[in-house]
Amino acid sequence: MNKNTAIALILCFIKVVAMGQDQALGHWSGILTAGGQRLEMRLHLAKGKNQEILSNWDVPAQKVKGLPSSKTEWVEQELRIELKQINAGFN
Repeated sequence: MNKNTAIALILCFIKVVAMGQDQALGHWSGILTAGGQRLEMRLHLAKGKNQEILSNWDVPAQKVKGLPSSKTEWVEQELRIELKQINAGFN
């Protein structure tokens, strides 16, 4: 494989991964069942200034809005989010 072919493949891979991330951006909601309770949680995903993925959470029943995630990252094709404040995570 020559240098130009390798560069073209890398650029294609970056584009595919970026398209996958862009499709996940936006607002998501679901029900968390824990300790006998059911709580609606809303996840907000956006790109930051440096194109990093940022996330925060709303929990309407607890009047929580904009709880920032401790860590948001893409690992291969998987979104990983940590919320150290409540000792939770999402993959």
